[in-house]
Amino acid sequence: MSVHPEFTLHDLLHNSAERYPDKAAIVDGGSEHTYEDLSRQSGALSAALQDSGVEKGDRVGIYMEKSWEAIVAMLAASRAGAAFVNLNPMFKPPQVRYVTEDCDIRVMIGDSEKLAELEQKTVERAFYRGDPPDSSGVSGELTDLDEALQSGDSPREVRQVSEVDLGTILYTSGPTGMP
Repeated sequence: MSVHPEFTLHDLLHNSAERYPDKAAIVDGGSEHTYEDLSRQSGALSAALQDSGVEKGDRVGIYMEKSWEAIVAMLAASRAGAAFVNLNPMFKPPQVRYVTEDCDIRVMIGDSEKLAELEQKTVERAFYRGDPPDSSGVSGELTDLDEALQSGDSPREVRQVSEVDLGTILYTSGPTGMP
């Protein structure tokens, strides 16, 4: 068993998956997911993020309702060395564009309905949950999130991140209408 120092979310996950692989990590409605499930699927999505060009220090937007997949997306971004930016699913398209431009999000993981509402060319690439979105809000490639999660791929490289690297960026809604 290889224990990692617990500086990052993915270090915590690694250690929990090593100690308790079959223990329930997340209960989402009627579904229960183990630490091993969480490790495997976040690893597969991290590999897909790396394949899409996500580098250490990049920002990955997460624009979806609270769910198992949202948690996997946060951990996958961490494993890829990126900072995740949770976008409130209540944000309107101009607010999403503002956050995307403000912190330079090029890759977004989101619910299809949310991605379909985005203003033209809000992000370069997106992983969608659900049916493929009919969206000009994504200027480049669209990837089925479920296919990425089930691929079984492993991250191409282990990105060395520490407690001083950016992990997440949080925006709150402001009185002016922009986060």
